[in-house]
Amino acid sequence: MSRTATYHRALFEPILYARDATRGLSVLWAAARGDQAALRKAIRHGVTVNAKWPRKWRSPWKTTCHPKWRFDEKLKGYTALHVAAVFGRTDAAAILLSAGASTDELASVCWRCNLKETDALHDVTPRTATRTPLHFAVCYTNYDVAKELLRHGARIEVDGPHIRHWSALHDLSRIRLPSHATIDFADWIMNKCHADLELVNSRNKTPLATASNRGYCRISESSSQDLARSRPFVRRSRGIKVVKTVTATGMASARAMRCALHLSFRVSTG
Repeated sequence: MSRTATYHRALFEPILYARDATRGLSVLWAAARGDQAALRKAIRHGVTVNAKWPRKWRSPWKTTCHPKWRFDEKLKGYTALHVAAVFGRTDAAAILLSAGASTDELASVCWRCNLKETDALHDVTPRTATRTPLHFAVCYTNYDVAKELLRHGARIEVDGPHIRHWSALHDLSRIRLPSHATIDFADWIMNKCHADLELVNSRNKTPLATASNRGYCRISESSSQDLARSRPFVRRSRGIKVVKTVTATGMASARAMRCALHLSFRVSTG
Protein backbone atom coordinates (compact mmCIF):
# COMPACT_ATOMS: atom_id res chain seq x y z
CA MET A 1 0.00 0.00 0.00
CA SER A 2 2.82 2.36 0.83
CA ARG A 3 4.45 1.78 -2.55
CA THR A 4 1.12 2.31 -4.31
CA ALA A 5 0.46 5.56 -2.45
CA THR A 6 3.94 6.84 -3.22
CA TYR A 7 3.57 5.91 -6.88
CA HIS A 8 0.20 7.63 -7.29
CA ARG A 9 1.35 10.69 -5.35
CA ALA A 10 4.31 11.08 -7.69
CA LEU A 11 2.00 10.52 -10.67
CA PHE A 12 -0.85 12.88 -9.80
CA GLU A 13 0.86 15.54 -7.69
CA PRO A 14 2.19 17.58 -10.66
CA ILE A 15 -1.23 17.38 -12.31
CA LEU A 16 -3.03 18.63 -9.21
CA TYR A 17 -0.59 21.48 -8.71
CA ALA A 18 -0.88 22.42 -12.38
CA ARG A 19 -4.66 22.70 -12.01
CA ASP A 20 -4.14 24.88 -8.95
CA ALA A 21 -1.54 27.15 -10.57
CA THR A 22 -3.90 30.11 -10.98
CA ARG A 23 -6.36 29.41 -8.15
CA GLY A 24 -3.67 29.29 -5.47
CA LEU A 25 -5.72 27.19 -3.06
CA SER A 26 -2.77 25.06 -1.96
CA VAL A 27 -0.75 28.16 -1.05
CA LEU A 28 -3.67 29.67 0.86
CA TRP A 29 -4.29 26.48 2.80
CA ALA A 30 -0.60 25.96 3.59
CA ALA A 31 -0.37 29.53 4.89
CA ALA A 32 -3.51 29.05 6.99
CA ARG A 33 -2.11 25.85 8.53
CA GLY A 34 1.40 27.20 8.91
CA ASP A 35 2.80 24.29 6.90
CA GLN A 36 6.07 25.64 5.51
CA ALA A 37 6.97 22.43 3.68
CA ALA A 38 3.64 22.37 1.84
CA LEU A 39 3.99 26.08 1.10
CA ARG A 40 7.43 25.63 -0.43
CA LYS A 41 6.25 22.64 -2.46
CA ALA A 42 3.27 24.53 -3.87
CA ILE A 43 5.47 27.47 -4.83
CA ARG A 44 8.02 25.13 -6.37
CA HIS A 45 5.26 23.71 -8.59
CA GLY A 46 4.39 27.20 -9.84
CA VAL A 47 1.26 27.93 -7.79
CA THR A 48 0.51 31.65 -7.55
CA VAL A 49 1.15 33.36 -4.22
CA ASN A 50 -1.22 36.28 -4.83
CA ALA A 51 -4.52 34.40 -5.02
CA LYS A 52 -7.30 35.64 -2.73
CA TRP A 53 -9.40 33.61 -0.33
CA PRO A 54 -12.43 32.30 -2.27
CA ARG A 55 -15.95 33.17 -1.23
CA LYS A 56 -16.97 29.54 -0.69
CA TRP A 57 -14.27 28.83 1.90
CA ARG A 58 -15.01 29.33 5.58
CA SER A 59 -12.39 30.44 8.06
CA PRO A 60 -10.14 27.39 8.73
CA TRP A 61 -9.53 28.51 12.31
CA LYS A 62 -13.13 29.35 13.17
CA THR A 63 -13.50 26.40 15.56
CA THR A 64 -9.87 25.78 16.51
CA CYS A 65 -8.54 29.13 17.69
CA HIS A 66 -9.00 30.97 20.96
CA PRO A 67 -12.52 32.47 21.22
CA LYS A 68 -11.03 35.96 21.50
CA TRP A 69 -9.61 35.73 18.00
CA ARG A 70 -12.35 33.63 16.40
CA PHE A 71 -13.58 35.13 13.18
CA ASP A 72 -17.33 34.98 12.60
CA GLU A 73 -17.12 35.80 8.94
CA LYS A 74 -15.49 34.43 5.83
CA LEU A 75 -12.14 35.71 4.68
CA LYS A 76 -12.97 36.71 1.15
CA GLY A 77 -10.18 38.79 -0.30
CA TYR A 78 -7.40 37.66 2.06
CA THR A 79 -4.15 36.67 0.36
CA ALA A 80 -1.73 34.17 1.85
CA LEU A 81 0.38 37.12 3.01
CA HIS A 82 -2.60 38.58 4.87
CA VAL A 83 -3.09 35.22 6.61
CA ALA A 84 0.58 35.04 7.60
CA ALA A 85 0.38 38.59 8.96
CA VAL A 86 -2.69 37.78 11.05
CA PHE A 87 -1.06 34.74 12.67
CA GLY A 88 2.39 36.26 13.02
CA ARG A 89 4.09 33.58 10.92
CA THR A 90 7.29 35.33 10.01
CA ASP A 91 8.85 32.31 8.27
CA ALA A 92 5.79 31.79 6.06
CA ALA A 93 5.73 35.50 5.24
CA ALA A 94 9.41 35.38 4.28
CA ILE A 95 8.76 32.41 1.97
CA LEU A 96 5.86 34.21 0.30
CA LEU A 97 7.79 37.46 -0.09
CA SER A 98 10.78 35.65 -1.57
CA ALA A 99 8.39 34.10 -4.10
CA GLY A 100 7.15 37.53 -5.16
CA ALA A 101 3.99 37.98 -3.08
CA SER A 102 2.53 41.45 -3.45
CA THR A 103 2.70 43.69 -0.38
CA ASP A 104 0.09 46.12 -1.72
CA GLU A 105 -2.97 43.86 -1.98
CA LEU A 106 -6.02 45.16 -0.11
CA ALA A 107 -8.27 42.85 1.89
CA SER A 108 -11.98 43.58 2.10
CA VAL A 109 -12.07 43.93 5.89
CA CYS A 110 -9.87 43.71 8.97
CA TRP A 111 -11.85 41.92 11.67
CA ARG A 112 -9.46 43.06 14.40
CA CYS A 113 -10.50 46.63 13.62
CA ASN A 114 -14.12 45.65 14.27
CA LEU A 115 -13.64 44.05 17.69
CA LYS A 116 -15.73 45.52 20.48
CA GLU A 117 -12.76 46.97 22.34
CA THR A 118 -11.79 48.89 19.21
CA ASP A 119 -15.33 50.03 18.46
CA ALA A 120 -15.60 51.27 22.04
CA LEU A 121 -13.02 53.90 21.14
CA HIS A 122 -15.39 55.31 18.51
CA ASP A 123 -12.69 54.72 15.96
CA VAL A 124 -13.39 55.46 12.30
CA THR A 125 -10.53 53.24 11.16
CA PRO A 126 -12.72 50.20 10.34
CA ARG A 127 -14.13 52.32 7.52
CA THR A 128 -10.81 53.79 6.42
CA ALA A 129 -8.17 51.12 7.09
CA THR A 130 -5.79 50.39 4.25
CA ARG A 131 -6.00 46.65 4.99
CA THR A 132 -2.67 45.76 3.45
CA PRO A 133 -0.61 42.91 4.92
CA LEU A 134 1.40 45.57 6.77
CA HIS A 135 -1.79 46.94 8.33
CA PHE A 136 -2.75 43.42 9.44
CA ALA A 137 0.68 42.79 10.97
CA VAL A 138 0.58 46.07 12.90
CA CYS A 139 -3.07 45.73 13.90
CA TYR A 140 -2.42 42.24 15.30
CA THR A 141 0.86 43.44 16.91
CA ASN A 142 2.92 40.93 14.93
CA TYR A 143 5.89 43.22 14.52
CA ASP A 144 8.38 40.64 13.25
CA VAL A 145 6.12 40.07 10.24
CA ALA A 146 5.78 43.83 9.82
CA LYS A 147 9.56 44.22 9.75
CA GLU A 148 9.85 41.43 7.19
CA LEU A 149 7.29 43.19 5.00
CA LEU A 150 9.11 46.50 5.24
CA ARG A 151 12.45 44.85 4.42
CA HIS A 152 10.86 43.51 1.23
CA GLY A 153 9.63 46.89 0.09
CA ALA A 154 6.19 47.25 1.66
CA ARG A 155 5.09 50.87 1.55
CA ILE A 156 4.95 52.47 4.98
CA GLU A 157 2.48 55.02 3.61
CA VAL A 158 -0.55 53.75 1.71
CA ASP A 159 -3.41 55.56 0.03
CA GLY A 160 -6.39 53.37 0.86
CA PRO A 161 -9.83 53.37 -0.75
CA HIS A 162 -11.28 55.85 1.77
CA ILE A 163 -8.27 57.68 3.20
CA ARG A 164 -5.00 59.09 1.92
CA HIS A 165 -1.53 59.45 3.46
CA TRP A 166 -2.22 56.82 6.12
CA SER A 167 1.01 55.39 7.54
CA ALA A 168 2.00 52.58 9.86
CA LEU A 169 2.50 55.20 12.57
CA HIS A 170 -1.19 56.07 12.34
CA ASP A 171 -1.96 52.37 12.82
CA LEU A 172 0.34 52.17 15.83
CA SER A 173 -1.41 55.10 17.46
CA ARG A 174 -4.62 53.04 17.61
CA ILE A 175 -3.26 50.14 19.69
CA ARG A 176 -4.63 50.07 23.20
CA LEU A 177 -2.16 49.77 26.09
CA PRO A 178 0.94 49.80 23.86
CA SER A 179 3.60 47.40 25.10
CA HIS A 180 7.37 47.75 25.03
CA ALA A 181 7.30 45.85 21.72
CA THR A 182 5.00 48.50 20.25
CA ILE A 183 7.29 51.31 21.37
CA ASP A 184 10.35 49.47 20.05
CA PHE A 185 8.67 48.94 16.68
CA ALA A 186 7.70 52.62 16.51
CA ASP A 187 11.35 53.53 17.12
CA TRP A 188 12.45 50.97 14.52
CA ILE A 189 10.29 52.32 11.69
CA MET A 190 11.24 55.90 12.54
CA ASN A 191 14.97 55.16 12.57
CA LYS A 192 15.26 52.42 9.93
CA CYS A 193 12.42 53.29 7.56
CA HIS A 194 12.47 57.06 8.07
CA ALA A 195 8.74 57.25 8.69
CA ASP A 196 7.37 60.77 8.38
CA LEU A 197 6.39 61.88 11.88
CA GLU A 198 4.53 64.93 10.59
CA LEU A 199 2.58 63.20 7.83
CA VAL A 200 -0.94 64.62 7.74
CA ASN A 201 -3.58 62.23 6.44
CA SER A 202 -6.73 63.22 4.58
CA ARG A 203 -8.49 63.65 7.93
CA ASN A 204 -5.91 66.28 8.87
CA LYS A 205 -4.32 64.17 11.59
CA THR A 206 -0.68 63.38 12.24
CA PRO A 207 0.46 60.21 14.04
CA LEU A 208 1.56 62.35 16.99
CA ALA A 209 -1.81 64.07 17.29
CA THR A 210 -3.67 60.77 16.96
CA ALA A 211 -1.58 59.12 19.67
CA SER A 212 -2.01 62.16 21.92
CA ASN A 213 -5.77 62.07 21.45
CA ARG A 214 -5.80 58.41 22.44
CA GLY A 215 -3.82 59.24 25.55
CA TYR A 216 -0.89 57.11 24.42
CA CYS A 217 1.85 59.30 25.83
CA ARG A 218 4.51 56.62 25.38
CA ILE A 219 4.06 56.49 21.60
CA SER A 220 3.65 60.26 21.42
CA GLU A 221 6.77 60.80 23.50
CA SER A 222 8.77 58.42 21.35
CA SER A 223 7.65 60.23 18.20
CA SER A 224 8.35 63.68 19.59
CA GLN A 225 11.77 62.86 20.99
CA ASP A 226 12.83 61.17 17.77
CA LEU A 227 11.88 64.25 15.80
CA ALA A 228 13.70 66.50 18.26
CA ARG A 229 16.85 64.39 17.96
CA SER A 230 16.75 64.43 14.17
CA ARG A 231 16.02 68.16 13.99
CA PRO A 232 17.74 69.91 16.93
CA PHE A 233 16.97 73.38 15.61
CA VAL A 234 13.26 72.89 16.33
CA ARG A 235 13.75 71.44 19.81
CA ARG A 236 12.99 74.63 21.70
CA SER A 237 9.84 75.40 19.76
CA ARG A 238 8.74 71.79 19.67
CA GLY A 239 6.93 71.99 23.01
CA ILE A 240 4.62 74.71 21.73
CA LYS A 241 4.22 72.90 18.43
CA VAL A 242 3.03 69.72 20.16
CA VAL A 243 0.17 71.61 21.76
CA LYS A 244 -0.60 73.42 18.52
CA THR A 245 -0.62 70.13 16.63
CA VAL A 246 -3.21 68.65 18.97
CA THR A 247 -5.46 71.71 19.04
CA ALA A 248 -5.19 72.40 15.31
CA THR A 249 -6.46 68.93 14.49
CA GLY A 250 -9.62 69.43 16.49
CA MET A 251 -8.63 67.15 19.36
CA ALA A 252 -8.56 69.46 22.38
CA SER A 253 -9.88 66.88 24.81
CA ALA A 254 -8.59 66.98 28.38
CA ARG A 255 -6.73 63.71 27.86
CA ALA A 256 -5.07 64.98 24.68
CA MET A 257 -4.08 68.26 26.27
CA ARG A 258 -2.59 66.57 29.35
CA CYS A 259 -0.53 64.32 27.12
CA ALA A 260 0.52 67.22 24.89
CA LEU A 261 1.58 69.37 27.83
CA HIS A 262 3.55 66.46 29.27
CA LEU A 263 5.30 66.01 25.93
CA SER A 264 5.97 69.71 25.51
CA PHE A 265 7.93 69.71 28.77
CA ARG A 266 9.85 66.51 27.97
CA VAL A 267 10.77 67.58 24.43
CA SER A 268 11.60 71.22 25.10
CA THR A 269 13.87 70.28 28.01
CA GLY A 270 15.32 67.19 26.30
